[in-house]
Amino acid sequence: MDATILASHLMSCGSGLSSVQYYRLMVMSMALGIWSTGWTSFALRYPILNQPLPLPSWDAIHSHDSAVYEVPTVALTPEFLSSLSAIWWCAPGSAFLYFLLFGTSREVLSDYQKIWVWFRTRALKQTAAENFSMSTIGAR
Repeated sequence: MDATILASHLMSCGSGLSSVQYYRLMVMSMALGIWSTGWTSFALRYPILNQPLPLPSWDAIHSHDSAVYEVPTVALTPEFLSSLSAIWWCAPGSAFLYFLLFGTSREVLSDYQKIWVWFRTRALKQTAAENFSMSTIGAR
């Protein structure tokens, strides 16, 4: 789709998004969807491969939902433990991917500078320099 067609459509329907923002949002949605599908497949791999079939009834599976079982780590395989550690990093990885796709545009980076200036003037009670730039943050 041509960007000019999308831009004119977004302007005519009163959308608050520019075509660049719209494309970024669509790319972010697709990337997080693929990311989630991959992690879900990875998480389901172990239970599917190691459970006997056929599964018992729904009532048998959910009869002790509130029970907490302690499993000693010596009973778990190293492959399972490393898979579990990888799955625990899925949520922080998703947040990092979201930030990379959505929080690194020029518009957002300029907002970071505005927030930093606001923080310096309001919270730290410093005077705002007229030509303050992000490069002076690490200068101290």
